[in-house]
Amino acid sequence: LPWHPHIEELNSSDLKLNTESKIQIKISGYFPEDLTVEWNKKKMRTDRFLVVDNNKYKSEISEHQRQSDYTYSCTASLLFTPTLPEDQRSEFMCKVKHPSLEQPIQRRIGPIQIIVAPQEIEPVRFSLSDSGEVKCSLTLKRFYPPDIKIRWSAGELQTKLMDSRAAHSADGETFDVTSVFTLPRPLCFPVYVTWEHQSVKEPPSIILNPSGNN
Repeated sequence: LPWHPHIEELNSSDLKLNTESKIQIKISGYFPEDLTVEWNKKKMRTDRFLVVDNNKYKSEISEHQRQSDYTYSCTASLLFTPTLPEDQRSEFMCKVKHPSLEQPIQRRIGPIQIIVAPQEIEPVRFSLSDSGEVKCSLTLKRFYPPDIKIRWSAGELQTKLMDSRAAHSADGETFDVTSVFTLPRPLCFPVYVTWEHQSVKEPPSIILNPSGNN
């Protein structure tokens, strides 16, 4: 049969921890509509692709759409809810089978990166330096990717972006960061701290009032 499937590259939505996500591929130009798709997965630090577990990963093929040249098109999807460490840095392979093909056509994606919001937010701490400066510190733990922006402000002062470098968490897969802010003199309250990260649409914030309560 001359009407071989044309298969685009795999693409995915933002893959967020514990949030239903999707990997999909567009297929077109095939006839007849007798087309099947098989999904395989290779875990991090393993060498073999294995058929995905149907209890966790759901394979879907959209309705076959007939085109003006009488061939068909569809979208194949793999739906799942990413978890750690099960899915972090895994690779996925889609095998497309059709009567026009002697061998299945394969497409791969990965290693995928799971977006993880900070899993632990420690209470803001106040400390007094040897020079008498009052410092505030905020620690965020177990997030991914490592790019994060933390901003502080006190009273009516302009917000200040602090240079905070994330370090690997104890699990080796996510990151921790501690941001330290020196309060201006005279002391101004309330103190605001917000952070921007790919895992959140609206930057979360903490407000510290003179009594030290959040």
